[in-house]
Amino acid sequence: MTSITNAVRTLLCALAAVALAAPAPPPLEIPNASPDELRERASDVVTGELLAVYERKLDDGAWQVTVQVAEVRIDEVEKGELTAGDLVYARFWQRRWDSWFTPMPADTNGHRGVPAPGANVRLHLIKRETNFNDKYFKPGGFNVVAPNGIESL
Repeated sequence: MTSITNAVRTLLCALAAVALAAPAPPPLEIPNASPDELRERASDVVTGELLAVYERKLDDGAWQVTVQVAEVRIDEVEKGELTAGDLVYARFWQRRWDSWFTPMPADTNGHRGVPAPGANVRLHLIKRETNFNDKYFKPGGFNVVAPNGIESL
């Protein structure tokens, strides 16, 4: 009986150790904005062909960040003062938590639903004035509304 009790204790201790060592589930992402919310937050809304996506990677603590710029030829302007036929360069970012030792903080992983070049897209953009300071972008230009302000049509 003693050997069975010891075996059960050993098994329970092993299970407890595994449970304590397992990382906590990642926090919930911020929800997608509705079409009305995207339009309201955007200074400009355009549709067009996604010609290219340029990117650079950087480390931000335990975050692995990919900062990207979408090059889009504008077909139609739904809101704002951009011009059909012109190119617009829209900035966005994505990131992932890269730490085995620290739980991921409650935060977003950035923009999602980014289509591949060649797709027709709708961009919900925020024009950034020269006095705007952003963690990943310099002042000026257009940022995609987070988290789902770029969509495939």
